[in-house]
Amino acid sequence: MALPAGEYRVQKVAYDSSVLLIQRTDHAAATVVTSFAAQANAKQAQSKLLFHRYRNRYFLSQIWIAGSARGSEQRDAGTGHDCCPPHRTQA
Repeated sequence: MALPAGEYRVQKVAYDSSVLLIQRTDHAAATVVTSFAAQANAKQAQSKLLFHRYRNRYFLSQIWIAGSARGSEQRDAGTGHDCCPPHRTQA
């Protein structure tokens, strides 16, 4: 699902859930995605969302929370395109 640019809140549907709710802060758009556990080498200094860019579209790839080495990732970043190398963009 394509979401318009804006400010979003990302939260787990339940405490131990792999399902995330991504919702605009003005409640104008929302989606639910299944995430997979990701592990960094060190605790993250700041919270961040990482996107992959395929041509002129951006796809959410990873979610990291400040103070934690554990994060979430979306496999295949929702593109279905294995042929194009991703360009990482941090938000």
